[in-house]
Amino acid sequence: MTSATDNNAFQLSIVINSAKFPGGQMSKTPSKLYCKLLVDGSQLATTQVKRKTWAPVWNEDHTVLVRPRSKLQFNVNRVNTFGRHSLVGHGTLDLHHELEASGGLLRNRPVLVELRLDADVASSQRTGELVATLSCDQVNLAGGVGGQRQRRSTTASEVISPDAGEALPAGWERRLDPQGRVYYVDHNTRTTTWQRPSNQLLHAQAVYQTWLREQDYGQFQGRFVGDDQLGPLPPGWERRADQSGRVYYVNHKDRSTQWEDPRQGAIRSKASEFRRLCSDRSQPGQFQLCVSRNNLLEDSFRQVAAADPAALRKRLFVRFQGEEGLDYGGLAREWFFHLSHELMNPMYCLFEYTSTNNYCLQINPASEVNPEHLLYFHFVGRFVAMALFHGCFIDNGFSLPFYKRILGQPLSLKDIEAIDNSYYNSLVFIRDSDLDECELGLYFSASYEVLGEKREHELKPGGANIEVTNENKLEYIRLVVDWRFSRSVERQTEYFLNGFNEVVPLQLLRSELRVDARDLEVLLCGMHAIDVDDWERNTKYKNCEAGCQQVRWFWQAARAMDQARRTRLLQFVTGTCRLPVGGFSHLLGSNGEQQFCIELLSACPPTSLPRSHTCFNRLDLPPYQTFEQLQEKLLFAIDETEGFSQE
Repeated sequence: MTSATDNNAFQLSIVINSAKFPGGQMSKTPSKLYCKLLVDGSQLATTQVKRKTWAPVWNEDHTVLVRPRSKLQFNVNRVNTFGRHSLVGHGTLDLHHELEASGGLLRNRPVLVELRLDADVASSQRTGELVATLSCDQVNLAGGVGGQRQRRSTTASEVISPDAGEALPAGWERRLDPQGRVYYVDHNTRTTTWQRPSNQLLHAQAVYQTWLREQDYGQFQGRFVGDDQLGPLPPGWERRADQSGRVYYVNHKDRSTQWEDPRQGAIRSKASEFRRLCSDRSQPGQFQLCVSRNNLLEDSFRQVAAADPAALRKRLFVRFQGEEGLDYGGLAREWFFHLSHELMNPMYCLFEYTSTNNYCLQINPASEVNPEHLLYFHFVGRFVAMALFHGCFIDNGFSLPFYKRILGQPLSLKDIEAIDNSYYNSLVFIRDSDLDECELGLYFSASYEVLGEKREHELKPGGANIEVTNENKLEYIRLVVDWRFSRSVERQTEYFLNGFNEVVPLQLLRSELRVDARDLEVLLCGMHAIDVDDWERNTKYKNCEAGCQQVRWFWQAARAMDQARRTRLLQFVTGTCRLPVGGFSHLLGSNGEQQFCIELLSACPPTSLPRSHTCFNRLDLPPYQTFEQLQEKLLFAIDETEGFSQE
């Protein structure tokens, strides 16, 4: 019998890396080899043919739909001189075994598959081995995956639980649909499910969702520049922490200390100079945008794409349809935040994640599925430049190599390591190996897949017939690096840069400021770490003092939040979840730098929700009677409220 989890299909990324057939077992003559991938007996993918080798290297990534107990089959075939195909190695991999060994989460997990001439392992001769890499999101293996556990079949309306007849958890109700099928209503979250809930299952789901939130935040935070990405400290400097854990920096040359990271001085100076240059290029008047929250992308595209480039450098004035808010900066910041989230969403096929474990974005080669994709990239270029020009931040970050493309800087092999480690390791292997001995069968061509279609690209004219040797392998690597970051995206990049250049001249960044890719990332995405101590130090108070009971409760609630909730709080009170260079001391408001402010509304009933004024970075706090009351109202406000209104 199979468990319920066996019916849950999920996507699995399989990188077929290489195969090796030891000498003496196969023909002495190097052959043409390729690999077929089958899942549960159905062929789903085929690699490119590698010529003149018994040690082919493919490094081809295929995404397939599998189930937890699927069998992955790898068939390596040979093409002889007369074009006939024959099997030289067959291997099977038990996916469930790999999932159990890794706790249900595969993250670039390497596997070694023995290849034999026959499926019967006992009698068949071992001919070689194949190396592959598996990746997938968390797979829930609960419900009958242990080696000695009893398993039984379940229906769509029932989930395995210790006691199927036990009472439903609090807040749940059993109902029947018009066809008489049983379903369950969760009044706590206002959702329904076919599965019968149990306290054990709900606890497991809660633990899993907590893990997912932490993973998402880690991936989200990893897109931004942190201390470890600023490079080493200058000579003579040391990083220390005091007894309270606050970090400070020691300059041994002049025996001085300071709170400020010395590596941020140059970035701060460039940010200030960039603001000055943008101010010099600003145009008089206003550029007014009226957009609907329900149709944000199309409304924004229509108005920004049709505007004169000079108008985009006027003061930006955003209004959301049906809302009375006046834009003194807060609405514009929210517009940049939400629209960037929409535009950069890989589901729209304009951008994609750089790899399965790297959540930076790059242009999607398959963007042509949208017939107007080039117009959209021109619009995105304008939009990103507008964020820079008006001092606002975007939600998603690009890959560092993409920032280099914007700045016209050369790309190197090291750039690939940051976005695709397995691909980088393959190129390093080629660089450091004696190709006369390895016989990898490489040529000056590269293959890739777009919407399931295999495509071949010659790295140089006639490259499909030029073999890679020790003498030309460095040229091959250089061409592969250039191709890896530009494959099928040349026109999209051109339109993006044209739109960008209409608002912020590329020469301003490339020549006048001389910013690098990390500087550009900081200018566009801000510095994301939220330090509550820094926040509290740079806060002013109105109608109250720092020692006021409600103020102390507010900071207690902020410290009790996880990083994801803290980000939501920052967005609630400022309109964005990004911090400018320098942190809270340089928080921007309607009139330039404006510190965060807490105002106590003594006349307001304690049952009211907190109110924010994002244009002025101000939070109105009612006189709550207990910490629990303040925490409940604050969490409800940041999680459930949206929109702006006038007082």
